[in-house]
Amino acid sequence: MARQTLEERNAKQRERQQRLRDRHRVERRPDRDDVARAMLFWTISSYLDQGRPDWIEELGDAVVGILVD
Repeated sequence: MARQTLEERNAKQRERQQRLRDRHRVERRPDRDDVARAMLFWTISSYLDQGRPDWIEELGDAVVGILVD
């Protein structure tokens, strides 16, 4: 049996990913962006409740540093 071409592998991967996204949508399961958004909200709210708004800027700097690297 011949190896799959890159295009064939990518097409199958797209199909698998689409099926997974569709299943998660039906199950109303949050995706990683939803989890990240909730975690960011929770973290910022916690900092404000602790009276530490300065930590929000530090968090922003740390996140930007991770994304830029």
